[in-house]
Amino acid sequence: MSGEGRSGRSTPSSWDGSQISINSQRSLSSNSNSLSGYGKYTPEQATCLLLMEKDTQWIRQDSGHKSCIQQIDNLHQAGQGNSAECIRLTLLRNDYQEKIELLEDEIYRTGPCPKQRCVIHHRET
Repeated sequence: MSGEGRSGRSTPSSWDGSQISINSQRSLSSNSNSLSGYGKYTPEQATCLLLMEKDTQWIRQDSGHKSCIQQIDNLHQAGQGNSAECIRLTLLRNDYQEKIELLEDEIYRTGPCPKQRCVIHHRET
């Protein structure tokens, strides 16, 4: 299914019928929470870039979250479910989950890409 990560969880760009195809060479500030950092772009371009940035952050957080889950599962299978490492990974997993939820909220509030013919966020009608 398009827009799904390896775990089957939908990436934020797949919400509301959009699909992501991120140019991995573009690097944007990970601390930007608004369009203010995109002054040289039109509002439509700035929103598209902001969505790209948030999608990239979400993918990174989701990857870390999945890694923690796998490591926790391995520790449980090895009988080390109450070890300090398992507890540390559980706290880290919770931190990833919180960051993912915050990013999802930011993406939802940003809304769909306003560019009509966006090559990154394809709209399905």
